[in-house]
Amino acid sequence: MKRPFTLMEVLLAFSIAAVVIGSLLGTFLGQIKLDRHFEASKSAVLSRAHIRTRLTTAFQNVSKLKKENDPVLRFEFDAGIDPDLALSNDVYGSVLLNSEGALCFTIGESEGENSRLEILETDVSDLSFTFFPPGQGEAPLFVKMVYTKNEVPFTYVFQVGTNEDGYPFPV
Repeated sequence: MKRPFTLMEVLLAFSIAAVVIGSLLGTFLGQIKLDRHFEASKSAVLSRAHIRTRLTTAFQNVSKLKKENDPVLRFEFDAGIDPDLALSNDVYGSVLLNSEGALCFTIGESEGENSRLEILETDVSDLSFTFFPPGQGEAPLFVKMVYTKNEVPFTYVFQVGTNEDGYPFPV
């Protein structure tokens, strides 16, 4: 004949089950937190890669470059083929910080007309451009762009396009 479980055996079984379930739950919650952190990091990296790719393509095809009061950089470049035919080939572009704190890249037929606005980054507090070499009257070989987001500076350096002779286009 089988004897019934004692109260002590039942309590011991429940406590062991609670420890096992608690450790599994802790591991599961830790994995969820790690996945969220990974997704946020992945999103930040992809955002930075998009900015680099988008602006590298534009700066490599620059034909004219004009730095205005920070934080605005205007230029003329070959946009190649675009679904909107008006925004294909030689177009005007600008990189600027708008009033809402967004880093923007605009493309248009002429300055301000029929333009497309692309928001590259949000919550930006500062934007500046530096030309290298910084000489007067010389065309720059590189453009350094620095913007600040959440008090962290992000720096990009873009090579400016050159003509057939290998010289940079005029400013």
